[in-house]
Amino acid sequence: MRRALQDLIIAASAREKFSALFVTHDLAEAVRLAHRIVVLSGQQEGIVAERTLDGAPSQRDDRSVFETVQAWMQDPSFADLFDGDRQ
Repeated sequence: MRRALQDLIIAASAREKFSALFVTHDLAEAVRLAHRIVVLSGQQEGIVAERTLDGAPSQRDDRSVFETVQAWMQDPSFADLFDGDRQ
């Protein structure tokens, strides 16, 4: 069901050329749907990281989403934002 909704969002965005703000706790979902990802602190610190993705979400397959998430999680400055102690 979640994947079907993601596919609908991607298709509608490509067809209608609209912008939207999505909130998720799932990095892979964010990579699949976004042009830009903003990571907010859980401690009222505001924006703690930001990443921009190349290409349209409709051009990303599962492998590229997986590889992007894995690469970002290898960067300690980014991966540390997702450890259990910070949230």
